Amino acid sequence: MQGYRTSDWKAFRQQVIALHDHVCVRCGRGPADGAVLQVHHKHYVAGRKPWQYPYEACEALCKGCHAEEHGKIPPKHGWEFHGFSDLGDLSGECDLCGTAYRYAFMVSHPDWKAMEVGEVCCDHLTSTDDATVFMEERRRRAEKKKRFVKSSRWQVCKRSTNPILPGLFTP
Repeated sequence: MQGYRTSDWKAFRQQVIALHDHVCVRCGRGPADGAVLQVHHKHYVAGRKPWQYPYEACEALCKGCHAEEHGKIPPKHGWEFHGFSDLGDLSGECDLCGTAYRYAFMVSHPDWKAMEVGEVCCDHLTSTDDATVFMEERRRRAEKKKRFVKSSRWQVCKRSTNPILPGLFTP
């Protein structure tokens, strides 16, 4: 890390960032957007100083994209939805944001471990609305069932004559 404090590194770093128009090559944000830019070495060569690389072997990345590149934070894109589990109550906790949930959505990424997340995080990671659509359909079915069971059209029979199904409800 000592090499990253030298004047050679600082000059090299400024050149790489300038070559990329002072914006992150992944997300397009720069200092004007509040992003802190860093230089990412696309590959490393043993014994080589950080400023002894060709410019094309480096790229300007914001702090977030750089952390994602090195696997320190989950990737923002490229996630796949695999299924869900109903936990029965709010006993689950989103692996991404920590929010309590009842329905766990399983997602995976080739560069990250699989995670169980809530509805909003699932949609955010997969860039879809699959979890939201699924949950809306589930809510609609539950409401329809409630209305069906509470319908005033249903009446309890006094005594069913059917020996197999005594006490049947009839419409």
